[in-house]
Amino acid sequence: MYFTHSLAGAVTTKLVLDKNEGIFSKLEKDILWFVGITASVFPDFDLIIYFLNPNATSHRQWITHSVVLYAFASLILLSFGFFYKKKEKFGRQFYMSMALVFILGVVTHLILDYLVGGVTIFLPFNRFVYGYPIETHHGGNWITDYVSSWYMFIEGALAAGFLLILKSIKNTIGKLLPIFYVGISIFAASLISMFMV
Repeated sequence: MYFTHSLAGAVTTKLVLDKNEGIFSKLEKDILWFVGITASVFPDFDLIIYFLNPNATSHRQWITHSVVLYAFASLILLSFGFFYKKKEKFGRQFYMSMALVFILGVVTHLILDYLVGGVTIFLPFNRFVYGYPIETHHGGNWITDYVSSWYMFIEGALAAGFLLILKSIKNTIGKLLPIFYVGISIFAASLISMFMV
């Protein structure tokens, strides 16, 4: 999946914030929205390096697509919560929720990539690629092949469902950040499509 990661991250963040309604200040909510949505696209930040490396075969087989790295990072976030009181602003509940939206954002990304192409989810302990291989090459570049494949139909359906859920979000960051990231991915896919053969 290329365009739905941030939308999926927004949906999981919304679930966490709805569960904790009335607990967080506006600033805390803004930070949680930012962390959850950004975490859902974070594994693809390696695309910058991937496209600069002509010998790379797949960016989904790097440590950035391993749950091990993010579980460790989530535990670090969670540990911050033990230094604060439960009711304090930016306290224990905030850091516990931050760790949760972070790991949920990353996990939604990895699940979507698992469904379309596969990931090395347990790297560095296991190099096996888990998931369903993507079969789109019809002679063009991989972006145009993907957009014209049935995978894009599935992604469009998922995006429509996520957008219906996101209509109820009242937070500006929660509403606009996923759309911003989708815009970046469309722009990047357009550039890649123009320069790759």
